[in-house]
Amino acid sequence: MTPAPLQYASAGWSPPKDPAAIYWRSSFASDIAGLQHVFAPLGCNMSTTSGSDTDQTITRRASACDAIGSSVAQLVCAKQAHDTNIAAVGARDGNRVFDGVDGFATDDPNVTLMAFTADCPTVMVFDPARKILGLAHSGWKGSCLNVVASLIATMTDKFGANMSNASATIGPCAGGCCYEIKEDVAMQAEASAVDASTVLRKATAESKLYLNLPLMIAQQLEQCGIAPERIALPSQCTICDTRFYSYRRQGPNAGQAALLAKIA
Repeated sequence: MTPAPLQYASAGWSPPKDPAAIYWRSSFASDIAGLQHVFAPLGCNMSTTSGSDTDQTITRRASACDAIGSSVAQLVCAKQAHDTNIAAVGARDGNRVFDGVDGFATDDPNVTLMAFTADCPTVMVFDPARKILGLAHSGWKGSCLNVVASLIATMTDKFGANMSNASATIGPCAGGCCYEIKEDVAMQAEASAVDASTVLRKATAESKLYLNLPLMIAQQLEQCGIAPERIALPSQCTICDTRFYSYRRQGPNAGQAALLAKIA
């Protein structure tokens, strides 16, 4: 995966040092006081509908929640729609599945947010001064629709978050090295990207087009007021790194990873 431009931070996603542990963490996000998070890699399917091992999904979700001091009774997730709908949630929404939602915002430490992925970027935004958390799924459709702008609008309008205080971490996802797109997607990305010349790449020899989704999202986050040095990009590409679930690599029956986050 292409290294992050110097103006953005590195998310520092890494597996646990303890061989008995499972979940990945970001060193960048781990340094932010008041935030708990984990990312579920390959072998820890978080989907109840995709993959061959969904019978154990609830147990795995409980384990992931336990790793951040939570429980499935506090967990909220969604049937993601690749759109811009963001739900403002609290403890009352625990153990609920939202339909047609691609992100959540909260100021309640008694709720845990979860976003699914099998190549699409997941984006975690946190205002540590006011303890307001947002989490979104942003695939190519959501990125072209600027779902992170909707996430931040919900955080600020509903809870009073201040993006001058905030940091953002992007989870492991398809990288610009491998994320091949067609001309119709390229046209949409070009029309909606902050700087299309830096996020679209044409491999002339192969006659192929590639999209750098993490960078596209980072630019959108910066445009929303988050300082670039507090926006962290992943170094892993889920398509070529076999430690992660990948729809592109594994096909439609791939399981799904998830990013879980809560206010400490």
